[in-house]
Amino acid sequence: MPASHLHDIEPEDILPEQEELFLCQPGTSLIYDSRVIHGGNANTNDQIRCAIQGFCCRGNHRLFCNHTRSIPLEIVAGATPLMRRL
Repeated sequence: MPASHLHDIEPEDILPEQEELFLCQPGTSLIYDSRVIHGGNANTNDQIRCAIQGFCCRGNHRLFCNHTRSIPLEIVAGATPLMRRL
């Protein structure tokens, strides 16, 4: 949702016509402010979809979330060895 980081808006309040879809080719880098409401669609083919996520913040700020530890344990328990390694 473009400019959603500038407004007090909840993801469930966004109308479909307000969304902007970015279709990226394999190998594309997408850089955005993490405060922008964002998401991804389901992987609907039989190919593995790999992603690398980076997070940058100033040294005088604490991270707001530990993304690795935020994965529910039931998902981790059902992960394949490849998923765990990635």
